[in-house]
Amino acid sequence: MLSVLVPIYNTEKYLGRCIESILTQTYHDFELILVDDGSVDSSGDICDIYATRDSRIKVIHKENGGLGSARLAGLKMAKGEFVAFVDSDDYIESDMYECLMNPLLLDASVDISIGGYVRETDDGDVLYPFDKTSASIYSADKACVHMFENRFFNWSLWDKVYRRDLFEKCHKLCDWPKSYGEDTFANWMLFKESRNVAYQPLYFYHYCIHSASMTQQQSFTIEKLAYLDIWNLILKDPQSRSYAFFVIRLMLEYGCGYIREMQKDWQRYRKVIHTYQSLINTNISKYRYPLTIAEQWKLDFTNRTQYESANAVRKYRYQLKKFINDYLYIFVYGAGIIADEVTFTLEEIGGDYDGYVVSEYGMNDRKIHGKNVYEINQLNVPIEETGFILALNKTNENIVHNKLRSMGYKNMYYAGRESYFYLGSTFKWR
Repeated sequence: MLSVLVPIYNTEKYLGRCIESILTQTYHDFELILVDDGSVDSSGDICDIYATRDSRIKVIHKENGGLGSARLAGLKMAKGEFVAFVDSDDYIESDMYECLMNPLLLDASVDISIGGYVRETDDGDVLYPFDKTSASIYSADKACVHMFENRFFNWSLWDKVYRRDLFEKCHKLCDWPKSYGEDTFANWMLFKESRNVAYQPLYFYHYCIHSASMTQQQSFTIEKLAYLDIWNLILKDPQSRSYAFFVIRLMLEYGCGYIREMQKDWQRYRKVIHTYQSLINTNISKYRYPLTIAEQWKLDFTNRTQYESANAVRKYRYQLKKFINDYLYIFVYGAGIIADEVTFTLEEIGGDYDGYVVSEYGMNDRKIHGKNVYEINQLNVPIEETGFILALNKTNENIVHNKLRSMGYKNMYYAGRESYFYLGSTFKWR
């Protein structure tokens, strides 16, 4: 039997859809455990109504203790040999569990079955966050590599089915974090204890992103530093060496952004900043992580003091604003990460620009950040009154610089040389 656990807190608007999507599964041998984690809306009542309609449903009402606490309460009640999780504002497609259960029932050495998920907005837009690959069975170590690589699947709990005895082996899950990073911590422990992990590119789980939750995800709070603590804990484990580079990459990607946000209030977070600067640098040194140029510049900028950071930001913003004010036409040359950072900085300083220029044939039929994309030969603008912000790495910058000079253009700003643009002027997930 499969035990499906749904932790619930104030999701009355979406709860019915979630429960219905589970009850209509083509796989019938399951129990549904609804854990009302101290909701103050009608969520608890909705759970009780559904329980009177279907004998497969069990309801737990408890004081609010957080997502990890609710999941543990559900696990204690679960009777199934297999366990799955669904968040109460999400929903699943009708044959999800039938497909995920097949590898577990056919191969006794498979302990976890993964199907992937899609992101769905309030407007109904469906986004596929992963590259698609063929169905496979991985060893525990290889599954950890793929999880932290975050390419085919990641550390979310809800797009997977687990053998329940994995949870009994993972005693540390009794201390399941009650903050950010709980899924990462849990899946790392569970993957390590597994024998084999089956993966299918199903994408039958709909992770629904609502406007309120999106704002919360994008904003920084000190509690999000729990991610860095968990990744640091993982890197201390001797078994983590095969996937350490992917964990450090995540630590760099998120950690540098967190530190930059804290640097805005240096006096308040000074000690915390030093702690996490040291944590990131120590792991990079310990594992001899090969920094890319972008990561090196991002790290250098993050390691600056309060005053060095503030002065650098003011300097780059001043230089960029002066450049765009000097010319009638401004184009960002490039369409990658540096171009993204330049764009958000232009928005912050109120700098207008006329579009993007790319060298790649075929990219000129789309827009970037709402602006037209041109190939260089398409431009029909006065040479002396046109400026280009070169948002390129060093190699491409030299090529484009020479090309523009050969066409008579002389006015160029070299954004790729400024570490500021590799960091991001504001903390935004993109």
